[in-house]
Amino acid sequence: MITIGKINRLPITEITEKGCFLAADDQQVFIPLSQMKEGAQTGDLVDAFLYYDDERLTATAKRPKAQVGELAYLPVVGSNRFGYFLNIGIRKDLFLPFDQVKERYDTDDSIFVYVYLDYQKRLCATTRYEKHFSETVTEGFSAGDQVKVLPIMKTPIGIKVLVENKFFAMILNHDLPKDSSIRFGRKFFAFIKNIRADQKVDLVLPEHNHQQKDREAGEAGTAAYRTNEQLEQSILQMLENNGGFIPFNDRTDPKVIQKVFKVSKGVFKKTIGNLYKQNKIVIEITGIRLNN
Repeated sequence: MITIGKINRLPITEITEKGCFLAADDQQVFIPLSQMKEGAQTGDLVDAFLYYDDERLTATAKRPKAQVGELAYLPVVGSNRFGYFLNIGIRKDLFLPFDQVKERYDTDDSIFVYVYLDYQKRLCATTRYEKHFSETVTEGFSAGDQVKVLPIMKTPIGIKVLVENKFFAMILNHDLPKDSSIRFGRKFFAFIKNIRADQKVDLVLPEHNHQQKDREAGEAGTAAYRTNEQLEQSILQMLENNGGFIPFNDRTDPKVIQKVFKVSKGVFKKTIGNLYKQNKIVIEITGIRLNN
């Protein structure tokens, strides 16, 4: 069953000179030739983002900046008498109704919004996002876990972030490097430092986490830890920068791995294996893909 406002994996049913048709339950949706991978064939599965445009089910292979149920930092690109329009990274802009804003905005302002579907299953946004996420840790997380975070705001005690699009946490001021270059709205990786008695979470940046590991394990034991962790972050960042997919996996030529990642094939395989175990990637025949 398809999910509107999300990326769906759909089979190609027909290929024409202009593009291809995908099976979306009992409907057919079209993706233009410019968005198709070279050599695509009938029966291949395509990752397509589905949304309604003027009541017509529409698909795009472009990866949006946010899907339904996610928080994102998006620029304002226009407005009308009903609300604002935000650039979500696809052809159709995201609508933000005036009754879902806390203040007035200008074109080129960037704001945090939560993406949802209205009663007609159209993509919409709201700046009242707090109620959609927990203030305390959710099940499945523990101290020491590496997590992806979205920095939201500066507070008197530190920086408030959203962890894995699930719950809010803090990076306290004393855990922030003096030269920290954190950019609000840009995701990065951190570690859960502590889960307090009230179930609220403190995080620490990787560089501070390294210092703690050094004290616990000594320099010799930490060298490999840093290398593997840095490679994990490098791979994840490369995936983010390339639409969630890169054409490298455990079948890739060792010389290519060495040239691109500057590590041996064995180290690369172990690293993507760890990412797979953490449920952060999917390993496919032609490469690896972010697991959203």
